[in-house]
Amino acid sequence: TGSSVATGSASVTGSAGAIAGAAATGTAAASFTRAAKVAYRKDGWLWVAGEDGTGAKKVAQAAAGSFALAPDGATLAYEDSVRSLRLAPVAGGAAKNAGPMVAGSPIAWAPSSAWLAYAAPTGVRRVDRDGSAGAPLIAGVAPAVSADGVRVGVVQARAGLPDALAFADSKGGPVGAVTGAEHPETFAWLDARRVAVVVRGLSVQGGTEYSIGVAEVPGGALTAVTTHEAEARAVPTAMCASPDGRHIAWADQGDDGWSRTYLLDTQGGSPVLASKRYDTYPLCWSANGKRLFVIEGNAWQGQATRLVSLSADATDKRVIVEGAGL
Repeated sequence: TGSSVATGSASVTGSAGAIAGAAATGTAAASFTRAAKVAYRKDGWLWVAGEDGTGAKKVAQAAAGSFALAPDGATLAYEDSVRSLRLAPVAGGAAKNAGPMVAGSPIAWAPSSAWLAYAAPTGVRRVDRDGSAGAPLIAGVAPAVSADGVRVGVVQARAGLPDALAFADSKGGPVGAVTGAEHPETFAWLDARRVAVVVRGLSVQGGTEYSIGVAEVPGGALTAVTTHEAEARAVPTAMCASPDGRHIAWADQGDDGWSRTYLLDTQGGSPVLASKRYDTYPLCWSANGKRLFVIEGNAWQGQATRLVSLSADATDKRVIVEGAGL
């Protein structure tokens, strides 16, 4: 989990359905193994279990910080108590220390599970799953890896200019940017070539209206798909896309742990509020892309928490693990 928060404005043009319409121009991703596993925090430990909550196993002691399970379910990457990235084999064995990381920043696995990207104090770095071959990739934060593992996107600060999305080859070297995506709040890869992005728009009724768009990488222009109005002082964060790129989810997050999760079908429609009663925090999509895992309950305000899964249209909710949290 993690977020990149920016402010400002951006102008995007287009019409509803642009995400689906652009699908034909995306490059098909290679086939990678995705395990039906999910990671969560409970009682000061990070656990890995089946998507139905069975077979739960303690993997690493970590009371706080980011974590991310490799797509094949074999390695858990997490932030330790001294803000270093550690890589723990789920099957057992000592965790490897990959070096310092930016506290609370998202950890992005390659689809192959062979390596990951993370934000270090000096910029986004790549490291192999065993902690070796660490190398700088690109200046920025909030990394995300394309569906074929070829590119890494980041949110990048630019001196005297608005923040922007920038991209690097996963083996090093810049790829370019997209236009019209100034001040990106959060983004996610839909496939090997396209990203979905949320950018800030105009203030509406005391809240903020955001544009959700899609762009091809590299060099594409952001095309608007729909708009989304967040409540006052809430900012969209932590966007994640289903494995097939059909659905995206993100959280509007505000003060004191306030959070609401939204889902959007990229083939058309408007954002759907996943939970009207509880604060919810997205974790990841199921291996088949049909369900979204979220943590429900505001621990910052003393509420009980749980791991739940939601159908892609938010009409079906299942409790997976009581007491699980972030």
